[in-house]
Amino acid sequence: MQDTSSVGLLVRLTASVTFPLGINITAFPEDNDVGVTGSTEIAGHASGINGDLITWCVANGIETQVPVIPNTVDESLMDILFQANRVSKNRFPKKDIINMTVTNPVTAVSKTYKNGKMLNAPAGYQYGGDGRIKTKVYTFVFEDVV
Repeated sequence: MQDTSSVGLLVRLTASVTFPLGINITAFPEDNDVGVTGSTEIAGHASGINGDLITWCVANGIETQVPVIPNTVDESLMDILFQANRVSKNRFPKKDIINMTVTNPVTAVSKTYKNGKMLNAPAGYQYGGDGRIKTKVYTFVFEDVV
């Protein structure tokens, strides 16, 4: 029997300027998924005029998401990272290079995402009709995963 639990999941994130020593994220909500956001295209294809298959390799970033429970220390740390790398008038980004290791202690699976950037995050809170603050989801893109 295989146990595929995600209990105890840990994201260890380092940001070259903002968090060079790294931070741990563990406050994950029940309403969003942690990890890779979809399939990563690694090849392109076409057919020649006589129907011959032509393929080539494609380099693509690997997108991941890290949702966090609102009003937690983890959420405040992720917001610090977002604000440090956001550009606006008279605001210059820290240009953090981000590495992230996702570890599942139950399955002993660990993946390290390398040379990444934060792509997007909510700038503020969104309040749901159910009376709850909505989960903030932070999206990243990485050059490689091992």
